[in-house]
Amino acid sequence: SVWRIDDLGEGPYSTERIVSPLPFTGHGEGHLLGPRFAFVDQAYLERRKEAELRTSLHRVLVSFGGSDPSNLTGIILAALARAEVKIKVDVVLGPGYQHHASLREMKYKRALDVTFHEAPPNLVDLIAAADLAIGSPGHTSWERCSLGLPALLITQAKNQEKVGQFMQLNGAAELLGTSAGNTEPLLNHHLGALLHDPSLLHKMSHSAYHLVDAQGPARVADCMLGLTLRPTEIGDAKMIFGWINDPTTRKQSMQHRPVEFGSHIEWLSNALQDKARRLLIAEVDGQ
Repeated sequence: SVWRIDDLGEGPYSTERIVSPLPFTGHGEGHLLGPRFAFVDQAYLERRKEAELRTSLHRVLVSFGGSDPSNLTGIILAALARAEVKIKVDVVLGPGYQHHASLREMKYKRALDVTFHEAPPNLVDLIAAADLAIGSPGHTSWERCSLGLPALLITQAKNQEKVGQFMQLNGAAELLGTSAGNTEPLLNHHLGALLHDPSLLHKMSHSAYHLVDAQGPARVADCMLGLTLRPTEIGDAKMIFGWINDPTTRKQSMQHRPVEFGSHIEWLSNALQDKARRLLIAEVDGQ
């Protein structure tokens, strides 16, 4: 059988077995649906043992993914500066972020206590330290929930809407709108409410923490008992090339244009020769 991992709820898919943290992705039987199956790194499961529910708002994490094409980072920093809130702000700049010049020109520095983090390997420490996140409802939403971090969310793409709606419906986040809209009034409203009534922050943190327990990968593995892993070989190049250039894969990649076969062969050859790296292929019943 074929398993499809769909963490953005882009289904339904009627002919495949689906693994999705969203409960309404697939039709039929055999699917693994809901937050219990969210793919969250082992580091979050380990840190979860020490996580505490948030009870007051002192530190905000601003993170809008790998590239942030609309520069929501700058928009939010400017809005926070105008709101004159006395909080610490951690800002994550992804590897594809292109708006450094505009950040340097902004006049927020005297109003905010800001620390920038350039392309960190993961967000577990920053999520654990924050009291509130401001970001988009992508895969990071499940990581934030696993450590009980509430969020204010701005969608950057249509495929994020279902995750954002799900988070808001379950009390783990509030939706501020889309990257194309004016989100500042709602941002100010929710920040003011959370600062003046810490019980609201605690309630959101409680909802987030109990929504995702970070044990999804183990549950999925238990359901795939017939699955085996084998080392990738250069003979797998054509098959992997098809996966890489699948329209859905390209849509979720930072570079949307198709990969050329020559470049793919060069990348795969280098990856197979890299002793610090292991490429594995999962098979069920030898397929």
